[in-house]
Amino acid sequence: MAVSSEELRRMPMEDISNYKDERCTCVNKRGVILIPIIFALVMICGFTTTYIVAVTNDHVRSIFPYISDTGNFHPESSVFTLVCCIAAMLGLVMFFIHYKHAKLIVEHRYYRCCNSFSLFLGICSVTGLLLIASFQDGAKLSQIHYIGAMLTFGIGSVYCFVVTLLGWHISVISDDRWLKFITPVRILLCILMLVGAITVLTATVIADHKFDQYRNSTEKKFKWGPHDKAFSVHLVATGAEWSVAFVSVMFFLTFVRNFYVIEVEAMIVKLKEQRGYTRI
Repeated sequence: MAVSSEELRRMPMEDISNYKDERCTCVNKRGVILIPIIFALVMICGFTTTYIVAVTNDHVRSIFPYISDTGNFHPESSVFTLVCCIAAMLGLVMFFIHYKHAKLIVEHRYYRCCNSFSLFLGICSVTGLLLIASFQDGAKLSQIHYIGAMLTFGIGSVYCFVVTLLGWHISVISDDRWLKFITPVRILLCILMLVGAITVLTATVIADHKFDQYRNSTEKKFKWGPHDKAFSVHLVATGAEWSVAFVSVMFFLTFVRNFYVIEVEAMIVKLKEQRGYTRI
């Protein structure tokens, strides 16, 4: 039985799971709820592993190093790059599925533009994660690493705000109780991410400036200690960075309930014309 777009967007999330629209491959239960869960596990387990390996090999201090500093030297650098690449791949898939899901429900022109804009922001964010993995801090092209960090944390925070706005709109038009409950939580997480990102940027600039001023060194410092003049500011920066990463993981875990009503079908590849091909 055909269902109009107007009727579909008025459905609660629970009812959408029982309907399959041929225009979109993103419907029904099961299938993709593991993507945000795996994303969270990769981020938490991966960065924990690089931290343990870096501290064990005395490459960084155990007291809150920068996340990227835990992946600058061999062998933890290989793990760090692998973790960032896997997280970027999972993030891109997650952002695209969320985009397709919202596109199926949202009809208002303004919010459809917000949905498209969110996909663009998500792509920028995962691109930043790939830049972080490819151009590690302390290398000759470390400026690209910093650009990647701004894309990941800065643009990523804006992405979360836009997604929260979309979630609020969907909760209004579909009367979904979960989105009504989780929207204030997402707003709080977004604010924490934005404040954390600003803190990281500001404190890092101050700490590096004081380090260069007192040490007269152009080399990247990986081992900060209490004897360093800017150690307290450095702790603020690194603590904020770890906090932003943790809050980001918590935010994307809220996608689990949304993805519960989504299923992605297999991609179908067809030839436009039969150009002498024979079935083997």
